[in-house]
Amino acid sequence: VFKVYLSTTRKEVFRPMDTISELFNICDPKNPPSEENYVDLCSERGGTSVVSVLEKRIRRSESYTHLLFSGHPGGGKSTELRRLREKLDQSDPRFFTVYMDADEYINRQDVDIVEIFLAIIGSLAETLRQDENIDIDSPILEKRWNEIKEVFSSEMELEKIEISLGKLAKFVTKLKKSDNETRQKVRKMLSPQLPSILDETNLILSDARIKLKQKGYHDLVLVIDNLEKIIDVIDPDTNKGTYYRIFIAGGQQLSLIEAN
Repeated sequence: VFKVYLSTTRKEVFRPMDTISELFNICDPKNPPSEENYVDLCSERGGTSVVSVLEKRIRRSESYTHLLFSGHPGGGKSTELRRLREKLDQSDPRFFTVYMDADEYINRQDVDIVEIFLAIIGSLAETLRQDENIDIDSPILEKRWNEIKEVFSSEMELEKIEISLGKLAKFVTKLKKSDNETRQKVRKMLSPQLPSILDETNLILSDARIKLKQKGYHDLVLVIDNLEKIIDVIDPDTNKGTYYRIFIAGGQQLSLIEAN
């Protein structure tokens, strides 16, 4: 039941909500349902809990694990990934889980592998600082920062952003909201440096892992959600689409990230 206030009489009018309308509002993707609204669909998915399968693979693997979790739009992927994060955060031994919503950092219609790497580093640094007050440094990214600022200080107000990984997430968010030409300039500057950015990413992860273990965590897990919402746009010059550039040509680089 919800209330409707009439401005003329200030009288409360109650109208019962039908079942379909109630379900429609509960399933609003912008407001994920609470735990009490969660429905276990294991039997419809083959009888196995998705969260349990992912957790066991992460926990039992002796090497870094890279898992792809796919499904139809609206099938509950984000809900299960959030439950996975909660389970890993509360388990014994405890994992530190970084949940990155790609939609917050990348432009669905115009994105390349460079932005994804920057988003991963920025999200990691931001989560570490907020949750555990851990700061990490990146000499390579700091070295490139002045070059970026010289080009984009007026377009993206980068002069207000400090040289630190903790502010990188803010930079990527600004990049998402900028025009296509600006994003192309960033890619042109950073794409040749992608191998060194990958190496630096792994050094950052190694540093973060050491500091987290000092705080009692078993290991680090990255959860990257909503990459499937990227729109496949064909590049007229190469005749290659976004999916090819990121998941096929860039898939090897993504799989070299040394984190679960």
